[in-house]
Amino acid sequence: MWNPHSVMFEVAWCVMLYTTVLSLEFLPILFERLGWQKAIKISKAITVPLVGIGFILSTLHQSSLGSLYLILRPSCIRCGIPPCCPPYSGSRRFQQGWPWSFLKAA
Repeated sequence: MWNPHSVMFEVAWCVMLYTTVLSLEFLPILFERLGWQKAIKISKAITVPLVGIGFILSTLHQSSLGSLYLILRPSCIRCGIPPCCPPYSGSRRFQQGWPWSFLKAA
């Protein structure tokens, strides 16, 4: 039923855990609105480790997706997708991502 050796299994776990970490990172905002001072102190104390865990999980999930591309690369080539597409799309995301960040911040 479950294949723990699958790349998609690792991607799914990383995404689920990363979503959990992100929700835990936003708990101080909820606790401030509710006025729970003790919970605010505890959640602010664990924020830095949560950021580190979130960074690791997002990196793991991206590397798993990269290995999934390596597995599926022959299938992509047979379907007509050129091998240069993933690096090109990654560079396009970088070129388009930071201007959107500046626009959102402005």
